Amino acid sequence: MPEPPGRRVVSIGAPGEFQRVISTGVRMYGRFVLLFGLRSDAETIRLGVSASGKAGTNVVRNRLKRLLREAVRREAGVLGQGFDLVLIAKASAVGHGLADITADVRGLLARMGSQSAPQGGAGPKC
Repeated sequence: MPEPPGRRVVSIGAPGEFQRVISTGVRMYGRFVLLFGLRSDAETIRLGVSASGKAGTNVVRNRLKRLLREAVRREAGVLGQGFDLVLIAKASAVGHGLADITADVRGLLARMGSQSAPQGGAGPKC
């Protein structure tokens, strides 16, 4: 079954785009995930995932990245459309399953969607 247009999740391809979201996007901390988000004009959600080197071996980090991708696919409706996201799995995520990580991602996406921040920027300067 095809996904509705507002819930389509595609990968962020270029390293420069990945870095742009991290440097100019809004940052949110969850229990297992660090989320960077930036509003975009696209009709899709663009997603980049990474895992902290402290999380463990390549096998462990790759599993965490797969879990993050699946969690965003399941919860994309919470956010809507037009976002570039980068999620970084923390070392605390090791050993937790899809349900725990999805709950954390759901909360972060709900907070991200409820913010009416302008495009770009890391918020007000102190």
